[in-house]
Amino acid sequence: MRGRSGDSLTSSSPSLACPFSKHFPKYRIDLTRVQPPKKSGLSLPFVVHLQKSLRKREWEAKMSTDIEWMETAAAAAEGERGGVQAITIFQRLWDCASELSFPSESAADGNQQQRVILGLTDATHLSVVQHWKDIFDWMQQEDSLQNLLGDVKIDVTLHNDEKGIVLVELVSHGTVIMSVANPNNTYNPDLLTEGTQSWVKRILVDQGICPFTKSVKLSGQGLGELGIPVAKIYFCSSDANQQQLSKLMAGTFRILGKYYR
Repeated sequence: MRGRSGDSLTSSSPSLACPFSKHFPKYRIDLTRVQPPKKSGLSLPFVVHLQKSLRKREWEAKMSTDIEWMETAAAAAEGERGGVQAITIFQRLWDCASELSFPSESAADGNQQQRVILGLTDATHLSVVQHWKDIFDWMQQEDSLQNLLGDVKIDVTLHNDEKGIVLVELVSHGTVIMSVANPNNTYNPDLLTEGTQSWVKRILVDQGICPFTKSVKLSGQGLGELGIPVAKIYFCSSDANQQQLSKLMAGTFRILGKYYR
């Protein structure tokens, strides 16, 4: 992460370097589209499905636990159902981090170790899960963010093989804070949306702070020459508290996946 002058604000240690400071291709990072690799020869769908099932069983036996398998877009193109995009993988990984830090009331409390393993049947998304791991590891090491992730330390380990299987193993250590419903919780998404829309109209529209926003429903007017179409404005909120950054991130990617077309 860098300041205006370009001076580094992070530690000199490479392991603590902020992953958000990496250089990416100009304009956008394609986090949603994955082109399945081209393969030579013919393969029958039922043979491919059988091979993947056998590989899954081998890994579950090796890891000595059940694995939550998420099918990739590449696997779906080969005939399997349930193809998932990279945004959904990010969302599920943040969900797992949140669930390990703040489990439901049915989970045992106190000092304990919990373990979750997500599996992908195609190596296409290896770079996606590696990028998520870089971000999450940095957040846990950054002093200013530690209080936003709860009191649990989560170790993230990636496993993969030459046949295309990718596993993300999350193991938590420490005192787990139970996620108990707060009877005094005043979270009201409709009220938050109404208040935010009122602010957008008063500040951005009526006072012309943003010349490209003409209403609380649409934005992007006047950007057609730059190839940016007018689009709807979506107002979203979360009931995550100040220590549930992972829950907030999971909700953000869930919304992105819901409204992306």
